[in-house]
Amino acid sequence: MNTVVRALLGLVLVVPSQAPATGAAPDVVRWIAESARPLASLEPGADPADLEPLRAIVGQARIVALGEATHGSHEFFAFKRRALEFLVRELGFTDFAMETDWSAALVANEYVEHGQGDLDGAVRALSPLWRTEEYRGLLEWLRAWNADATHARKVRFHGLDLAAPGPTARRLKEYLARVDPDVADSVAPVIERLGNGQAVDEADREGLLALFDELREACIEVAGERAWDVHRQHVVALTQVAQQRAKQGHDATSFRDRCMADNARWILRTAGPGARLALSAHNGHVSRAGLMQVEGYGTIESIGRALTADAQVVTGEDLAMVVIGTAFGQGRFHAYGRGLQAFELGPPRAEAHEALLAAAGLELALLDLGAAPAEGPVRVWLTTPRPLRFVGGAFDPASVERGEDVLPCTLADEFDALFYSAGSSPSRLLEAPR
Repeated sequence: MNTVVRALLGLVLVVPSQAPATGAAPDVVRWIAESARPLASLEPGADPADLEPLRAIVGQARIVALGEATHGSHEFFAFKRRALEFLVRELGFTDFAMETDWSAALVANEYVEHGQGDLDGAVRALSPLWRTEEYRGLLEWLRAWNADATHARKVRFHGLDLAAPGPTARRLKEYLARVDPDVADSVAPVIERLGNGQAVDEADREGLLALFDELREACIEVAGERAWDVHRQHVVALTQVAQQRAKQGHDATSFRDRCMADNARWILRTAGPGARLALSAHNGHVSRAGLMQVEGYGTIESIGRALTADAQVVTGEDLAMVVIGTAFGQGRFHAYGRGLQAFELGPPRAEAHEALLAAAGLELALLDLGAAPAEGPVRVWLTTPRPLRFVGGAFDPASVERGEDVLPCTLADEFDALFYSAGSSPSRLLEAPR
């Protein structure tokens, strides 16, 4: 099989250049048209009645993973905002985590959870692609929810991604200096090396974690249990970065998603009984099947795949999960090319999943894939690979002619439901593109 090298999600990956194509079946289009549930609006504060299908789709799942086919489409961000409001108000979700720096997101959470700092500072803590009106509105809504005294159940905000080591090390040193200055001095050289991205022996990394565990009671007495949980995770975050830097290529990519899955599990473990997590990342990251298949390598890990595997083997953790992917017919979106700019894609290929969704006449809709028939043309469609658009943080318009703006996707393997928008418009950046 021929292969092409393409830049996706800021990484250079080798992937199959073609996906199997099958003809569109009228029965499939008819089922989509009859089964999809239209959304009346993507505007914040809209009547939540059109999101009621989420109740059945989510059920008792403790994790809802929300994907996005591009990192720069207004419609995907707006849907996530409305979906999160529904999950919090109607289904009792307590935590929201997204594909952004784990440590930096703590700044945003100080505003969301406690009202410390300000909204602009919380937005600046996010990765640049998320510094948008849509996410500004989401953070503002979360703060308003938490500030309402009638809401006994508060919502916390988290980052899932690998942490910037410098700021993480600085916060860790400040914490240790506060709870035990002597210990802070003794481990300062190890933390300094981790913060500078220097190699640190595994024994030293494990020793730092073991020390935190030994000091748990003393640390909690000085600064509380939550602070101990968070700063122990600072050690884990620094270790994740050090371990990833020791890997190369696809192994490093897989390790990143393994870490994000581990961070999601930490959120739930430390959030307490009854916690439920809404998780936001690219379609590839939330996919149950993996980020992508690479000839000669195999499956590159994804958050969704890692959590699905963990749920089958771990005990004492409820990792029941629903994965909602997204797709669009045509339109514009923001991505990095020569700087951050708007790009445009026309109608989908005839053999693509989006072509069937468009043929069903959908505008804004939520499709429960789990409600599909167990046999027949619809099941064949769901279990047959077809192209689905896959645009990461970077985009090259020339990739369309080479077929590199899509990846083969078997919907039944990757997602439990699908949000579709006929059009895509660029996310609403708060800062001028550069």
